[in-house]
Amino acid sequence: ELKQADIFFYNGADMESWVEKVKAVIGKEAAVICLTDNIQLIEAGNCKHVDDKHHKHHHYDPHVWLDPILFGKMALQVKDALIKLDDENISIYEDNYYQLLDKLNQLDSNYNDALQELEKRTIITAHAAFEYLSARYGLRQVPIMGYSAEAEPTAAHLAELVKICREE
Repeated sequence: ELKQADIFFYNGADMESWVEKVKAVIGKEAAVICLTDNIQLIEAGNCKHVDDKHHKHHHYDPHVWLDPILFGKMALQVKDALIKLDDENISIYEDNYYQLLDKLNQLDSNYNDALQELEKRTIITAHAAFEYLSARYGLRQVPIMGYSAEAEPTAAHLAELVKICREE
């Protein structure tokens, strides 16, 4: 089915290790769009105390879409690519994009309002997925696990987490 695709979107930021194989299957007829190409990526590395055998595959944190502003930039690329492919339906793509953008802007506003008065800005997360969100809203992410679901925290890291929780 991929061979028949007119367009192929992917996240990028080291998330899809298989993407080069897919590009070869799709061929040059389809537009292939990496949605993180024009986004300043955050380097992976906030999980150095985690036994993450898959971490070596991640040079960047791939969870860009968790920042509503960056997700809007990704959505803009989707809209523009769809219009380029199918300009007869420009109004549908434009309307859908602007509806999404309104929701993302409202989400950003809600985050800003809710987090503005926080005294404590450290968040403990299951895995290292919230660097972009943390960077946007001035939070400090402390992940229990790394980027992959198979990651395991070390005993030293668990002790450090307990200390952070008690202090903060």
